[in-house]
Amino acid sequence: MQAWLQARGYIVNRKRVQRLMRSTGLEAIYQRPRTTRCSATAVKYPYLLREVAVTKPDQVWAADITYIPMARGLPLPGGGHGLAQPVRPLLAAIEHSG
Repeated sequence: MQAWLQARGYIVNRKRVQRLMRSTGLEAIYQRPRTTRCSATAVKYPYLLREVAVTKPDQVWAADITYIPMARGLPLPGGGHGLAQPVRPLLAAIEHSG
């Protein structure tokens, strides 16, 4: 932010930009450290496909929801990458019975 403002002719230092961003509630979008660590109270689900041999197409389905930061917020998931397709009957055969 400091470099961007200085390139436009404003005379600011890092601490001033930091103070102004904090007072207005602005913060940078970046990956925070240790975001993939689970808490001690989180429910840990078993891996249901450990003993399943995947031998044919459409036997196992998976979904990954990825949010991409953009200029006007985050896009809604499900657009154009297969998450809105109907669930096939083969998926029910993998359900956990316990």
